[in-house]
Formats: sequence, C-alpha cells, structure tokens
Amino acid sequence: MRLAVTGAQGLLGRQLVSTALDQGAEAVLGLGRSPRNDDRFTHDLEWLGRRVPAPLPAALRRAAVDDRYVYARADLCDVEAVSAVARRFRPDAVIHAAAALRDDDWDRLVASNMNALFGLVRGFASQRPARLVLTSTGSVYGAARGLVPFAEDGPTEPIEPYGATKRAGEDIARILAAETGTPLVVGRVFNLIGPGLQDRHLPGKLASQISAIARGLSPPELTLGPLDATRDFIDIRDAAVALLALAAAPDPPQLVNVASGVETEVQRVLDLMIELAGAEGLRIDRVAGRRSDIPRAFADVGRLRALPFAPRYDLRDTLAEMLGYFEAFSAH
Repeated sequence: MRLAVTGAQGLLGRQLVSTALDQGAEAVLGLGRSPRNDDRFTHDLEWLGRRVPAPLPAALRRAAVDDRYVYARADLCDVEAVSAVARRFRPDAVIHAAAALRDDDWDRLVASNMNALFGLVRGFASQRPARLVLTSTGSVYGAARGLVPFAEDGPTEPIEPYGATKRAGEDIARILAAETGTPLVVGRVFNLIGPGLQDRHLPGKLASQISAIARGLSPPELTLGPLDATRDFIDIRDAAVALLALAAAPDPPQLVNVASGVETEVQRVLDLMIELAGAEGLRIDRVAGRRSDIPRAFADVGRLRALPFAPRYDLRDTLAEMLGYFEAFSAH
C-alpha cells in the first residue's frame, strides 16, 4: 500500500506512519502544517512547572528516518496544494488524522475539523479516488442519552464544540465523498493513551505529575476533579492498527468505533499509576468537574472485532510506558 497520513507529526499521525512501515507499506507520505522534525512531537508537555518539547519515543524516531517515508507541508484547505501532492504521490489510501483538539479555540476547531475536509477530499479525488479513512472521535456521541455502550447507529449529541465540529466533519466528508466518488470510512476513536500523550488529557497529565513525584522532584500532592466517570481507553498503537485495517480491508463498514470496548473508571487509571510509580501516600485535593464531563462513555466494538481486530496492549503496561517516557525529561 501507498499510504498518505495527515497530521503526520502529531501523536496519532506519528504512530500511523510507524505502524504502516512496520506492516510493510511500500511508501508513506506524511502531511502537516509544521516543518519536518524527526526528534519531537509538535506539542509541548509540562514538566516541573515549565513547558518543554515532547520527544519522540525511540520507535517513532526510527520510523521518521525510514527511506520509505516522505513528508510534505501542505494546507489541507488548499485544494490545489493537496492536488499537487496527490499527483506526485498517488496514494492507495489516505488516513486523515489531523485535527484540532478539545479546548482549542473555535477558529482552529472549525478550520481543522471542518474546513480542511474540502481541500482534502477534493484534492485527493482530483487524481484517483483513494480510500479516505476519516479519524473522528467518540466525543460525537456526547452522553448518547445514557445508552451505553455507544453504538455506531446510536444517538450522536455532542455537548461541547470539539465534538460538534468533529460530528459536522463526518457529514462534510460524507457529502464530499459522495460527490467525488471517494470511498469513505469513518473511525470514531475513543480515549487514546500512550507515551507522549498531551497533558490536556488526564492520563497524560497524571503521567507527568506522578513521575516527577516518584522521583522526588515535586511535592507529593495532586489537584484533581471527580474520578468516578468511566472511559474507553485504547493504546495508540492498537488504534493505529485498527485504522490501518480500515484502510486496507476489502469491504469495511462505513462507520466504526475504534476502542477497546472496556469500560474503565478514571479512578482506576490514577490508582494504577500510583502503584506502578511507587508513589503511595499522595495528598489529593479535589476540585469541581467540568459541565461537559460525561458520567459513562465506552464503545460497542462489534464492527471493529469483525474486521477482525483485537487490542494487544494492556492498560497497566501502557500506563507503565507513559510513566517511563518521562525518564527522557531528566535533562530539562
């Protein structure tokens, strides 16, 4: 397969590139807004009260310098720029992993999660309609009226701007794909975890803070909101395998939840990290939660399992790797 990946220097994009190369892809094209950088993610992480560059884990650094990987800067809103890239590379499939994230400002949410789809779909369809795998999110369900697990044909009622723009992006992609004859698959990815996870997500924040506490670099205290909500955590490597399966499957479903299918209380993540780091005895100060917090969220993964697909990575092992990731921050 010749694969194009948007958002190729982000957390999910980097893993998609690495996994595709490991699976024997003929060539992988990375697309992004940022200049190429083979040493770090595009985001920073907080470490000891400062923002520092988030380094790439070793496996992702190796993938970045693989001869089969090429990178191009492109504005996905620019149809002509995307068309030019498509003419040169001629991919068999495109995985659209570029996105603005929860808590980004409104203009960025609209530009990345909605407007970019016009250039992306029309640009690649100007050559030959490669299959498009649109990376969406479990946030499109909102609370799904309490109907858990969340099924692909269930209600989608996002309760914050991020989920709303991603849900709108699904419709935009569907309409444009029909107009251009582009085969489209939507993968609704649930709560990603793995080394380098942004600390705007609670597991990433906990990994940084507990790692520092365990090493005696920070006071043994945390300030946290309610932890009784449940989520569906999936290792970034498992998510990449699932999305690549959607790109390669002969006749995949048009809409698939990409998740573990396991309902996990957020408190469990905290407890495991404290145990793994040997950081017992922490003082935890409680604060109020967010209005947009959802009490229960996990996925029906029947369609994903039928590909077939099953996750390989255990929650405990992934959290241990997330804690270990911060050993690279010793020099900062």
